[in-house]
Amino acid sequence: DSVKIEIFNSGTENDSYEVSTVMPDEKEIIFSKTSEVKAGQSVTVALKPVAGYNGNKYTIAVKSKTNPDFVRRITLTYNK
Repeated sequence: DSVKIEIFNSGTENDSYEVSTVMPDEKEIIFSKTSEVKAGQSVTVALKPVAGYNGNKYTIAVKSKTNPDFVRRITLTYNK
């Protein structure tokens, strides 16, 4: 099982991204760092759920390497 998210680089420069999740207990886990994504292109990242958090809400955050203040978040509930 995995959750797949697509990261689209809508900027004018190439960028890479750090994908992390924040669990209900506020513990942050780094799932992945992407390789460089060219401007106007996208990359798909598959995230495996963390054991022990079934049924809980958690937040996935995607942070830009070239602009670390640019973060996008989505809250999900994993139910197996």
